[in-house]
Amino acid sequence: MILRLSLFLLAFLLASGGGLLLWCCGRRGVPDYWDASVILSHGQGARRDDVLAGKAWLETQHLEQVETAADDELKLRGTFLRKKKGALGTVLLFHDSRSSWRLDFSGIAQFLFEEGYQLLLVDQRAHGRSGGFWITYGIWERFDVRAWTNYLAMRFGDDHSIWIYGFGMGGTAALMSASLELSGVVRGIISEDAFSDPFDQLRRRAAAVFSPLPVAPALWLLHFFASVFVGFGLRDYTAATALSESSYPVMMIHGTENRRVPVTVAMSMQKRCREGMGGLLLVDGADYGQCRCTDPEGVKAALQRFFRDV
Repeated sequence: MILRLSLFLLAFLLASGGGLLLWCCGRRGVPDYWDASVILSHGQGARRDDVLAGKAWLETQHLEQVETAADDELKLRGTFLRKKKGALGTVLLFHDSRSSWRLDFSGIAQFLFEEGYQLLLVDQRAHGRSGGFWITYGIWERFDVRAWTNYLAMRFGDDHSIWIYGFGMGGTAALMSASLELSGVVRGIISEDAFSDPFDQLRRRAAAVFSPLPVAPALWLLHFFASVFVGFGLRDYTAATALSESSYPVMMIHGTENRRVPVTVAMSMQKRCREGMGGLLLVDGADYGQCRCTDPEGVKAALQRFFRDV
């Protein structure tokens, strides 16, 4: 009887942990966010007009498909929009988890390009055309940021100016990369609605969905399974730690009404930056992913100042 109960509990834990790991971290298809009906059906109506306008503009440009290798030899792929002459540098753009650059950066691509920058719109690992099965919420993705700076330095030279811009998980990966030795001349790092600690972020998301049920045991089970069976832990690293070790200028953009990543997270990360190295733009009334559509001119003006002053 005891043996049967033990085997049942073991099977239950294995099934629960494996299911959690696949659900939270496994690769899944991403919808076509250049389809207006898809944008609306996934609750992204506030961004629809910007995304579709960006799509129309991008489809008139020459988009080059590029690839590089990650540290673990995964194929990382992206879409490159190159200026024929006079580029001030390249902006690397990293999208959120379960998303794509089509949703997260189409709306600002034309602005950045017309400001004088080339764009490299990255498919994150386990997304789009890039390889990989596991999403690690910035833990491994931060090294992919470095891999893309290596690619740009090899293509354009070690003195090529690079800006790193990420949204959501992409912003977290960008901030986490700040403690690494990056190639080229990384002028600055921009994050939008980024979180710091993957474990805490998943805990917040789970609590919002399953409240009032306790979620901590499930998160620790997920952390254990990710560590043992995939090789990364949700508590392995945080963006706040990277910022305390970084010498790169950083600008964070965050909505004051962000229900997914509380504004206090951004404020706490800013405090971890070295003196004078971390700026924070708070967009009044903006929820997650809505900073640019809530105050487009304010965000653009802040980006212009950052590009000019760093």
